[in-house]
Amino acid sequence: MDMKETLRLGIILLLISAVAAGILAFSNEITGPIIAEREREEAFGAFLEIFPEADDFVEIDEDLLAEIQSTNGNINGVLEAKSGDQTIGYAFQVSAGGYGGAVNTIAGISTADNTVAGIRIGTHSETPNLGDAIEKPNFTDSYVGKTTTEKLVAVGSPSAENEVLSISGATISSFAVLSGVNDANDAYLRYFTDMEVEPIIEETEEEKQARFFNELFADADEFTPVEESVLDTIMADNRFVQEIFEANAGGEVIGYVFKTISGGYGGEIPVMTGINVDGTLTGIKVGANSETPGLGTKVEEADFTDSFVGKGTEEALVPVGTPSSDNEVQLISGATVSTDGVLYGVNGAREAFINLITQ
Repeated sequence: MDMKETLRLGIILLLISAVAAGILAFSNEITGPIIAEREREEAFGAFLEIFPEADDFVEIDEDLLAEIQSTNGNINGVLEAKSGDQTIGYAFQVSAGGYGGAVNTIAGISTADNTVAGIRIGTHSETPNLGDAIEKPNFTDSYVGKTTTEKLVAVGSPSAENEVLSISGATISSFAVLSGVNDANDAYLRYFTDMEVEPIIEETEEEKQARFFNELFADADEFTPVEESVLDTIMADNRFVQEIFEANAGGEVIGYVFKTISGGYGGEIPVMTGINVDGTLTGIKVGANSETPGLGTKVEEADFTDSFVGKGTEEALVPVGTPSSDNEVQLISGATVSTDGVLYGVNGAREAFINLITQ
């Protein structure tokens, strides 16, 4: 093929690409506003389902929305539900991560009694015939009338004012909706009521470590790292242990805190394990992790961590459904990898303790 023919074909391809790009841009220009208007109409339909007595929905001031979003990135929009001149509630457009991606939810809150007026599920990519059960009335209706002044929790059979339905087999999807609604409740109390709400203050890692230490050894007045040579000796045979601290009270060693890192379902799980000098566990604290929200993250909850308190160090700890023996701790159903991840760290701490006291 000569140079002229190559040049001719190149120009043709360039023209075809330019025309196609122009058609696509024109198409987007035509269909974009139509799609946006359709989504807006669908949203307003959901607003009216939650607030049927409303005759208008007014977007709040942009500066106020920006302030709300500065402390809560999951809130995409807030509208005031009006009936005549009266504000009867607020509709929050929220989004939180589910199993298949973002789950968009509209949460309506009534100003009459500060309760959830209702929720509607928007766009999502949850698993058909499983995660998409969040759209069913038995799930969405469980939020109606629930309090905004307490954090909502998901349970199998909700009855209390702060309990909503958890969908068996779709806990991640359920948790995504729950997280979004709790964010809406928090924003409502902070910005649209006179109620006093504790400010959101993120702990630094140093503050969190100090709190964990004090919770593991309430009687201790000082925590000091063990000698570097001792730590090096233990770490040579123990891949989980990262740091060891002596817990002291009045100059006397009353126990040790072992910081370990082990693998879970979503990545590394940092754990602090407190062990008394007599070899019994004072407890464990699970640090920041990437385990599955609402499922793997149950390793952080008291029902799991409290099952370690008072356990011995003579035998390796094992997870079971109903722990009773000295070496048995709680197994989290559906989150065995996360459970095992914590156990690797705690058993690593247990082995390090035995090594430490025999030196």
